[in-house]
Amino acid sequence: MITKVVKTILLSTALALFAANVFALSPNELARKVTEGYEGVEDISANFTQTSTMGTVGIERVTGGEVAFKRGARMRWDYEGDDPQQIISDGEYLWFYQIRDRSVIRRPIAALTPAARVMLEVISGLSSAEEHFELSSCKERCLALTPKVSEPDIERVEVVVDEKYRIKSVTTINGLGNTTKVTLSGAKINSGLSDSYFDFTLPEGVDLFDGEGGSQ
Repeated sequence: MITKVVKTILLSTALALFAANVFALSPNELARKVTEGYEGVEDISANFTQTSTMGTVGIERVTGGEVAFKRGARMRWDYEGDDPQQIISDGEYLWFYQIRDRSVIRRPIAALTPAARVMLEVISGLSSAEEHFELSSCKERCLALTPKVSEPDIERVEVVVDEKYRIKSVTTINGLGNTTKVTLSGAKINSGLSDSYFDFTLPEGVDLFDGEGGSQ
């Protein structure tokens, strides 16, 4: 009886190890799976929750709203709540609109670093990840991206994907241990979002600043 139990335990252990070896993906394989998960996807809209944590003091701030992505480097974030904001990419420029402060910062997409472009490129999966990042695993269906070229504001990016290998959350960590985690929910795929939805028109009376801090 004892021998039979031992054999059962050994067999179960062997099967578990075999299954782990079969189904575990390397970081590079996981990145490619994520890219494949977005094949045929032209646009995505979803709700999001953003949790920002200051690592040294443990202060946490939670915001949220609606987000949309479309191929062609188009992206739109509408932050709701006490401090409403918009972040819009029209494919050429990235616009940061602080509604309460009545100010807009504009930056060329081409000037963004690879780490800063991670959220912009959600709809293309992680197609450029291997070129710009060292890849490693952080947990099941989680990919850690460390910039190959050091960046002052981003030490690591952690991407968690769902069972369809589509991005569920993105967490950025800086050198001080501060984290910003964005979690997507209620995603709608290929709803036919127009290009004009990602256009930004400067409101009257709002100050415009370029990416280097100058005003116009």
